[in-house]
Amino acid sequence: MNVDYHPTWFAVAYAAEPRVMSQLPSDQVKNMYFSWYTAFPGDPGTQDLLSAMKKYYPDVTPPTPTWSEGWASCTVFLEAFKRATQGGKPPTRQSIISALNTFKDYSNSYISGITYTADSHLLTLRQLVGQWDATSNTLKRVTPFTAPPTLGP
Repeated sequence: MNVDYHPTWFAVAYAAEPRVMSQLPSDQVKNMYFSWYTAFPGDPGTQDLLSAMKKYYPDVTPPTPTWSEGWASCTVFLEAFKRATQGGKPPTRQSIISALNTFKDYSNSYISGITYTADSHLLTLRQLVGQWDATSNTLKRVTPFTAPPTLGP
């Protein structure tokens, strides 16, 4: 995939704390890009996260990428729990592990490309790139989820 961008500053998304970024001059942030492996709050499909935060933590604003990191982990566990208890079966440690082992390139609105096997519970996550938008004081996605680049031969 070829993305036509020329960042002058690139970092992981947790560095894009809105309270800090909003203090920077808008001309300074226009070429700031960030990579992350979960959806950014406000991305399509993340309304349930924003609604829950508004309901349970109304004074915590503005949303940050770390919100979706925690939420993404919960969505993976919830999917494994649903699979493990399908048909009314009681959840057990082994049934959750077995359910996780059925994940083959599993994706949802928050995370992409999870595969577990009985031999490997290490993830090769896909990442996305976002650009800081000084007008809305948020990260805006500029790429879809893609495999991270490899280094070396």
